[in-house]
Amino acid sequence: MFPINEYTRQYDSRILKEFDELISGNGFGSGIVKILPKVLLTGADAGELTQQGAKLLDPSGVLMPGIPMCPPEGGADTGVVVTNSVEKHTGKISAGTSAFFAFHRPE
Repeated sequence: MFPINEYTRQYDSRILKEFDELISGNGFGSGIVKILPKVLLTGADAGELTQQGAKLLDPSGVLMPGIPMCPPEGGADTGVVVTNSVEKHTGKISAGTSAFFAFHRPE
């Protein structure tokens, strides 16, 4: 995932520019930002599972379209809050989707 600027809550423009400069001249088109997904905050409406998406995930047809979607990695935010790792000088390590280890660095 590309780094997000904590103030603009969008992709970090400096890093986007640096990446584009690194790949320029290699036939990759006109910028990474055109193929990156839209940045959404936790809890935002990310749409619904489409018929095409449901068939891709479950060719048997049991999975139905219309399921509400959330931004990718939205669950990790919950782990950060639960482990009180939201302040500067703190962090978390995620092992899978539900095991979190929190650490707090002394200031």
